[in-house]
Amino acid sequence: MESAENTESIAPAATPQFSYRLLPELVDTGSDVTLAGTLALSQFNRGALQIRLSDGVSYNLNLSNTGTGVLLSGTAHAEALTDCTRCSEEAKISLQAEVESYFIIDQRYHDIAEEDDTAIIVGRDGKVDLVEPIVAGLVLEVPFTVLCKDDCAGLCSRCYANLNIEECTCIEEPDPDHPFAALLALLDDEGNLREAPEEGSTQEMVT
Repeated sequence: MESAENTESIAPAATPQFSYRLLPELVDTGSDVTLAGTLALSQFNRGALQIRLSDGVSYNLNLSNTGTGVLLSGTAHAEALTDCTRCSEEAKISLQAEVESYFIIDQRYHDIAEEDDTAIIVGRDGKVDLVEPIVAGLVLEVPFTVLCKDDCAGLCSRCYANLNIEECTCIEEPDPDHPFAALLALLDDEGNLREAPEEGSTQEMVT
């Protein structure tokens, strides 16, 4: 087994270069190589959510020739910053991802790529880009809801005050434009349904 430590500094960029030449290094069935190091990735996106990485991504990968192609497997880790889903303040998340991909190096097995859209056909230069599978693994680990803290109170829906650091009076004042304003009027201060007046009780009549 070969082992390679990637210590070359990569200038921080949205998409740094990280490629490996599979051919002729891994042309023989059973041959493999281990890659470990840090990818100087500064950020990536999960939809509209931007994930910022101050220390890049540490990785430990293995490339192994299985006969029909080269299997990429391993892990990637990153400490990241992004925006809290509730209050938009900075939130920290720790990402530990599985990295997987499959590279077809023999043209006799190109039909595998047609059946499996995750398989990648390797070009004549024998090089493969490893940034894409690393980022793909990290994206899957980003939580659907990211919070700055478990009990984040979020923003006021009317004045957008950060309820973690300040109070606002909007909560105490019913919004007349709220779609359920008529229903809210039926609730008392504690959120319980007001009791209907008893039949026959004296009420002020307006004529």
